[in-house]
Amino acid sequence: MRCITTGIVFFGVVALSVGLSFAQEWHIEIVDSEGDTGSWTSLALDSNDYPHISYHGGDPNDGLRYAFWNGSSWDISTVDGGNVGHYCSIALDSGDNPHISYYYASVGHLYYAFWDGSSWDISVVDTEGVIYYTSIALDSGDNPHISYYGDGDLKYAYLYGSTWNISSVDSTGDVGRYNSIALDTWNKPHISYYDSGNGNLKYAVLGPEHWDIMVVDTAGDVGLWNSIALDSDNHPHISYSHETNEDLKYAFWSGSSWDISVVDSGAHVWWGTSIALDSGDKPHISYHDYGNGDLQVCLLGWLFLGYYRS
Repeated sequence: MRCITTGIVFFGVVALSVGLSFAQEWHIEIVDSEGDTGSWTSLALDSNDYPHISYHGGDPNDGLRYAFWNGSSWDISTVDGGNVGHYCSIALDSGDNPHISYYYASVGHLYYAFWDGSSWDISVVDTEGVIYYTSIALDSGDNPHISYYGDGDLKYAYLYGSTWNISSVDSTGDVGRYNSIALDTWNKPHISYYDSGNGNLKYAVLGPEHWDIMVVDTAGDVGLWNSIALDSDNHPHISYSHETNEDLKYAFWSGSSWDISVVDSGAHVWWGTSIALDSGDKPHISYHDYGNGDLQVCLLGWLFLGYYRS
């Protein structure tokens, strides 16, 4: 069964928690129209539920940009100029200040920027090899943790004081593309990623002495465009693409094994999936259906979804 919202103007769902039907309307507006802008977007919501977005300017030298809603309008600024900002990822700290990881294409390095309240503080995280596919999360002390693909390996960096601590998570073959990081209640990193050499979805969690690595799905050419979220028991939930069958898939750890299902059969997922869990630990997944040219969203447990295309 397909979960579908496409070219969305409105949708109606059955609210499972209270048994009521309701309709909502999507409000769409242009945030930034300067040039061919808006690629490699990443979104976070602050304590007022206002959106903060990091993105690449579009043209090679348009740089890393940042936009946030101040309550009445969009504030837009350039974080770092030049051929930078690809594969960016944003997270907000306890003071709603943005932290962004991103790729510096001209030199192939991993960079990190955060707003200190008056200016952008920019630093180089890793210069070893060609680095891209970044994902950032902040711990309970607002310290950044970044997963990324570096020179054929899945790598991990976290800032302790003023020093970046860098380690290789998985170096078996060509691994680490399309990675996604989440931190549990003990600030322990969990990372989902693609094993390009074997075409598998993999998962790593930092144990007491080393990284524990598991193969999640071995269906072949599976695990691209993945996204991870942790539930209230710190169990991982992962959305991802199965390129061979052109399916959107979903996997979660039950406590003893991986439970894997097809969410949308025949969805040619391209340019990403993103997963979030609600207060009941139910997954919500947004994704790009390249075959139909649609942005789609699915919630596990929806009984009815109405839509039309304009």
